[in-house]
Amino acid sequence: MDKIISLDILPVFGHLKNNQPVSAHLHLSVAYLLSASEDEPLTIKPDENSGVKWIAVNELTNYVSEPHMQVVYDKILNKH
Repeated sequence: MDKIISLDILPVFGHLKNNQPVSAHLHLSVAYLLSASEDEPLTIKPDENSGVKWIAVNELTNYVSEPHMQVVYDKILNKH
């Protein structure tokens, strides 16, 4: 896990967070590849990541709600 597999600049569109406006801005996304067995248990912190679960790679598109993120995931999967 010592090599960056993807480095992207992602747009964040203006939105409300806790009823407060957040201006459009950019995020720098750095991704590393971590391989694990699906038999490994997941540790969940309910107030932060209660929806965490293992999913099959070929089902990833069923979970992507932001089209620009699908481009990032495709790039990562093509390198794997």
